[in-house]
Amino acid sequence: MAMQDEIRELTVNLLQSTVDASLVTAVCVGTEQFLTRRLRRELTPADCHDVFVLAAAMLSLACLNLMASEGLEQFQAGTMRLVFDRSNDQLSAAARELIAPYCQGSTAFVGVRT
Repeated sequence: MAMQDEIRELTVNLLQSTVDASLVTAVCVGTEQFLTRRLRRELTPADCHDVFVLAAAMLSLACLNLMASEGLEQFQAGTMRLVFDRSNDQLSAAARELIAPYCQGSTAFVGVRT
């Protein structure tokens, strides 16, 4: 199964409402591209497959939830640009934290001993 299909399937499973399939696909594609551009240069999505799929699905779900709650101020399909009126959504923040160790310009501490 292609990673894009995995992201879409997980997003659909996490959704608690019915959303147009083409919208889910567009958001998942945009989220996958968004996260791929932020990975460190030496990494591909396959290098952090499970974390990548989960973070992309969480971000997609956050976007879809905000769209459904009328939190979306602007949507441009051609450029996949989303502008929300709430900037600190907990789900998207958790997704960003999850993928942070694999992204450019991030620092992650795992198993630090004093």
